[in-house]
Amino acid sequence: PVGLAAVISVPAWSAVGRHIGVLPAFAVACLVEAGGVASSVVFTSSAGLVVAGALLGGTFMGITALGLMAGRAMAPADPRRALAWLTAAFGAGQVAGPPVAGYGHDLTGDFLWPSMLAAVALLVAAALAASVGDAHARAAAP
Repeated sequence: PVGLAAVISVPAWSAVGRHIGVLPAFAVACLVEAGGVASSVVFTSSAGLVVAGALLGGTFMGITALGLMAGRAMAPADPRRALAWLTAAFGAGQVAGPPVAGYGHDLTGDFLWPSMLAAVALLVAAALAASVGDAHARAAAP
């Protein structure tokens, strides 16, 4: 389910971004992914894991694409610099996540708490995107 959902994630979230705005779409995608991450450890039945995989696959590449679109839009004078910082930030998260999850697993014997920590991080990202989106929209308003 992860791979199948990932196939359509970028075009689907790009369309959502065109419809409701890039940062609001980013916030919604983070909420959806948080639900997928949390459900992967809470609902461990086959059906629960399929849903979790679909939610994760349907968002992780879309979130990256939306983040890069937002960075480009918010830094029109120097989009390459913004994209470089965003790429570095995404990369740092990809490097830091597995050891943190592994350490959490070593401490607790399962992935419940590391996954919940990841879900909380996604909720924080959603809140930040929503607040930045609101501020950005207010600043752009006539």
